[in-house]
Amino acid sequence: MCGACGQTGDHLQIHDRRVKRWRHLDLGAARCHIECELRLLRCPDCGVHAEAVPWARPGAHHTRDFEDLVAWLPSRWPRTRSAVC
Repeated sequence: MCGACGQTGDHLQIHDRRVKRWRHLDLGAARCHIECELRLLRCPDCGVHAEAVPWARPGAHHTRDFEDLVAWLPSRWPRTRSAVC
């Protein structure tokens, strides 16, 4: 699937390959990263783009789960400074 326009099919040609790494949720005290070999696809409509992956937004360096956790955590923090002390 083209990462820019979402087209699929045999008309997408493989241009190149590269390995990409995303930060994921930690496993206990260990940091977790996901690595995947992505194909760079030549799309007739929008040019060369990396294929889309379901666990991350285009151009992101972290997974959607990591992003969701970072967005959720501040909602659990105290709203006033006096509540911390």
